[in-house]
Amino acid sequence: MHSAKFGVHEISDVRELLAFKTTCLSLDKERVEKVQNPELRLLIEQSMDHGKKSVIGMKDLLSSAKKTLH
Repeated sequence: MHSAKFGVHEISDVRELLAFKTTCLSLDKERVEKVQNPELRLLIEQSMDHGKKSVIGMKDLLSSAKKTLH
């Protein structure tokens, strides 16, 4: 069972991870356009898909954490 309460340090950590993951996605987007090797392109695209899911999950988590703080 998951707790709905988050510590301030946990929220800060998730925000830092979210910023990092967003930066990674931006870099991957730039790189994938330059890659000519189909296998490498596929790996980068898969990484981007996983990254997008992570970002959505972190945003949802922060949204629910914000509700518990108010």
